[in-house]
Amino acid sequence: MRMSERTQAEKLLATQLAVSLALVDSSTLNQAASLLLKGVCETAEWDLGAIWLVDEENAVLRCQDTWNSPSIDAAEFVEMTRTMTFAGGIGLPGRVWASGRPAWIPDVLKDANFPRSRAADVVGLHAAFGFPIVIKNVVYGVLEFFSREPRPPDDSLLEAMTDMGIKIGQFIERRQAEAQREHLLKELQDAAGRIKVLSGLLPICASCKKIRDDKGYWNTLETYIADHSEADFSHGICQDCARRLYPDWDEYDKPKSG
Repeated sequence: MRMSERTQAEKLLATQLAVSLALVDSSTLNQAASLLLKGVCETAEWDLGAIWLVDEENAVLRCQDTWNSPSIDAAEFVEMTRTMTFAGGIGLPGRVWASGRPAWIPDVLKDANFPRSRAADVVGLHAAFGFPIVIKNVVYGVLEFFSREPRPPDDSLLEAMTDMGIKIGQFIERRQAEAQREHLLKELQDAAGRIKVLSGLLPICASCKKIRDDKGYWNTLETYIADHSEADFSHGICQDCARRLYPDWDEYDKPKSG
């Protein structure tokens, strides 16, 4: 292997490692975004990167985050990137989204489908490439990177970054599943905290039917159950007690109609 090929291979490995470390060190894509952009730019020697996520409701891509080398003044380009949206097929992010495949532009200033060309010219940006973040064969977002030099397409880099796009998608999917499990677990814990269950042996007076609590106090049946469960009471009177207490009231002896 020639020195230039070896250097290129080492650079690709370093870039893949930077992406993997960014994902390992993050619990959400928001946390990983700047680390991903910085890692790719520094190891693959690109000057600026941006991450776009699909806004399904409005059918556009929106910029999630950007990173640029401290050596360039990219304020105007970054501001335009953060405020613009792209429909499918429009601009570099849009064409990657529409095709589901990586794309390379040797010089954005000569590309007819690059709406940010004026701002790119101010910064001195030329070459660009982008690749999709894919979850279950659906494009979830797009990462794009820019260089201040025109560059011919690099198939090895595009192939490696396409694999990274799949790995980023798997990371997002895992984190979403974990967040959902944590949410469901919290709901179950909250529900369990609201449930009081009576169990075991209850010491009850054989005469007055009061119940002794764990502190030794005797409580009426209603008080004990109300304190140890979610039950409420509605008071009525049974037939036997009605006959005993009100012997002259024959309401309970009447046959039920219907």
